[in-house]
Amino acid sequence: MISKSFANIDAETLSRLVLDRMDEGPTLEFKETLPDRTDRGIVEFLKDVGGMANSFGGDIVYGIREADGVAAEVAPIQGETYDDASRRLGQMLDSGIEPRLQDVQMKGVEVDGGYAVVVRVGQSQIGPHRTSRNGQHRFPVRNSGYTADMSYDQLRMAFDRSASLAERARNFRKDRLEAIAALNYGVRQQTSVVVHVLPLAGMGTGSRIDIRDAYANPAVLEGPRWMGTTRSYN
Repeated sequence: MISKSFANIDAETLSRLVLDRMDEGPTLEFKETLPDRTDRGIVEFLKDVGGMANSFGGDIVYGIREADGVAAEVAPIQGETYDDASRRLGQMLDSGIEPRLQDVQMKGVEVDGGYAVVVRVGQSQIGPHRTSRNGQHRFPVRNSGYTADMSYDQLRMAFDRSASLAERARNFRKDRLEAIAALNYGVRQQTSVVVHVLPLAGMGTGSRIDIRDAYANPAVLEGPRWMGTTRSYN
């Protein structure tokens, strides 16, 4: 994935990928041209996006030619306008992937001679996602620098993981409420409001999420403006 916030990706960012000879990998893929309107082009696009959603998420950059898995040069997209292209790609995703993806961002980047398109795909918590086209159904997954179909074991684990997320969230909430109720702050006769923010990615994959930045910025976790409130994390 490009190590820059999505909103700040610009032409200089893409040029730097080429100058640094950035490698493709599990979360980054380069494409010289946009997917065309043929069945093959649509299937390839669905596979690439679905594969990233079913694994760790990542960026697909259209408008960069790769050579042996390395960014070689910026290849400006011409002809089709970005508005038309983004609309077409969005329609492909809406009709070709189920359940529908909830975290896909698309951005056109102006470069000399045309534009490039960056598609950022978030790791999905409601998968596994299936691609469908002309009666062909696949469960893609991103492996290293390529996309393949899920194996039987991968598919079984993906379904088990999705089914367990809701149960883990409920258990987490139940345990925290019991722990809070066990404390005696002298407010048991008053109304208490407890808000749980559950990082599903952390629950599902065991990854660590640093919430210190959010805690340092009150606006991120700002709730009702009640008098005498305090906040803490654990």
